[in-house]
Amino acid sequence: MIALVDSCKDTSGHNVIYLKELHSIENTEVVSLDIDNGEQNNVFAFLYNRYKNFKKQLSVANSARIIHFLHADLYYMVPFLKKFYNKERRVILTMHYFPTGRIRQKLLKNFCSKANKVIVHSSYIKSQYNNIGIRNVEYIDYPSFYDYSKIQNSRVLKIQMGLEEGDIVFSALGGTRFDKGLDILIDAFSMLSPDIKKRVVLNIAGRPLIFKEDFIKKKALGANFKMRLVLKELSEDEFLENVVVSNYIVLPYRKDFTGNSGPMTEAVVNRIPCIVSDHGNIGYLTKVFKIGRTFRSEEPNSLADVIKEEVLNSKDYDFSYANNLSKKSFIDKHKYLYNSVV
Repeated sequence: MIALVDSCKDTSGHNVIYLKELHSIENTEVVSLDIDNGEQNNVFAFLYNRYKNFKKQLSVANSARIIHFLHADLYYMVPFLKKFYNKERRVILTMHYFPTGRIRQKLLKNFCSKANKVIVHSSYIKSQYNNIGIRNVEYIDYPSFYDYSKIQNSRVLKIQMGLEEGDIVFSALGGTRFDKGLDILIDAFSMLSPDIKKRVVLNIAGRPLIFKEDFIKKKALGANFKMRLVLKELSEDEFLENVVVSNYIVLPYRKDFTGNSGPMTEAVVNRIPCIVSDHGNIGYLTKVFKIGRTFRSEEPNSLADVIKEEVLNSKDYDFSYANNLSKKSFIDKHKYLYNSVV
């Protein structure tokens, strides 16, 4: 049996679908415990809490031949964990980020050395792991799990959403976390000239987290650009509609974000250009696979310049990278990895 250990408590979004697809593999079983991985008052309480939760999940899944931790990033900072695997039990860790700072990277290397295999979702992140001496790492692209055949086309959706046919829609999708840089994007739109503002719409759709409605409206007050604001947990269809209606997906992540982006994946498979921070994994993917434009990370004026250039003279992009993002490839590579570690 293969135990899929899931620490994420999200009830919708990419994490839920990710787990569902892996669970479709024969002989897999989901292990989901009610644990608290929240922040603690001090570093010792934090590490002990993570240690306790990791050991609890490992213990519950102990009868499995393979234990696959789907969000192992939560635990790499615990320095005193012993080797996880043995002759009867193989352990696979999926890591979604590459941490910054030497201490964190040393902790990451120590943590990964205790498992049989580590999965990352980008060739760029794999190279970062390799560069600090982590060799048991495999790269499996994070795919699009969605079926867009049930979604109306962009022209129909614009009418339904009260947009003009000629509006150029720049979308920021998903929860309004601080690291996703929504405030940077609003500042960039505020810097656009009046003639550009008349042609564009900033479409913000997703669950309100750090940036709430009052903050967003206050920050945009007086800037005189068109904005569509839908702050709630989106259904699957609503998320897909917000992807399809977009002319561009904007990803102004801050420099401390080093992982993959779900909205970027959905943009690529729908041949929608991305405008992203030039830092880290998403900047690398955008440049190497020519799926959009980059701007200088955390600089609203640079982002505003790119938006203006695209409005005045949009470019053609190469979306052949979409061929790597199939659900079948994702499942097949996991099956192969499970078989290889036994």
